[in-house]
Amino acid sequence: MSNKKYNIYVVHHSHTDIGYTDLQEKILYNQANYIKSVIKD
Repeated sequence: MSNKKYNIYVVHHSHTDIGYTDLQEKILYNQANYIKSVIKD
C-alpha cells in the first residue's frame, strides 16, 4: 500500500438568485450549512 498523501480541494459553485429565492441572510446561512454538511466527518 502506498503512503502517498493527497490534497483534495472542494469548490462550491452554484447559481442563486438572491432576493428571488429568499432573503440574502437566509441564502448565506443555507449555503454555509450545505457546505458544512458535505465536508463533515
